[in-house]
Amino acid sequence: MSIHKIKGGITAIDGIRATGISAGIKKNGRPDMALIVSDRPCSIAGLFTKNRCPASSITFNKMQIRSLQGQAIIANSGNANAATGARGMEDTKTIAQITAQTLGISKSLVYVASTGVIGEPLPIKTMTASIPKLVSTLSKKGSMAAAEAIMTTDKMVKEAAFVGRIGSGNIRVGGITKGSGMIHPNMATMLAFLTTDVTMHPALLQEALREACD
Repeated sequence: MSIHKIKGGITAIDGIRATGISAGIKKNGRPDMALIVSDRPCSIAGLFTKNRCPASSITFNKMQIRSLQGQAIIANSGNANAATGARGMEDTKTIAQITAQTLGISKSLVYVASTGVIGEPLPIKTMTASIPKLVSTLSKKGSMAAAEAIMTTDKMVKEAAFVGRIGSGNIRVGGITKGSGMIHPNMATMLAFLTTDVTMHPALLQEALREACD
């Protein structure tokens, strides 16, 4: 199979839009909230850190992924919402709920990711107030903005997309990621989001993702 790199990152896939903005989580004013949205519900797979004390977003997403479907990922940098107890989980659920309401989709299709400082509650009012702006700025060309908004100690923005031919048709895979020093073992605080236009059963998609990461 011939594979070629293409432009577009995570939004190189038809039907995927993304964005990234500064919501005021980071004191330096850099972008710190990202949103990735599919035009319709799609199959989803995921791998998670094996840390014994995961952030509430990890616990939340593990429950969400049981449905084998997803449509939106909202992520923030600057605050990991880790070691924040019951409040941390309530904040995660609130972000998912308001994102779902603003997009007009089910909460069961929304996933949440947070990365950054540990042990501090999320500035939830600031973040929820920024969700309408996130939704209004979604773009077919928003991959780079989303990739920038999930950076922490990264030295560069990380996005990529590829196209390959299988049989008589082309397939595309795009993605963004963050992670510099704390990506080992088992992904640690790394975040990576991938999209593809391959039609695949969720179980097979999960297996493919696991094999790719082993």
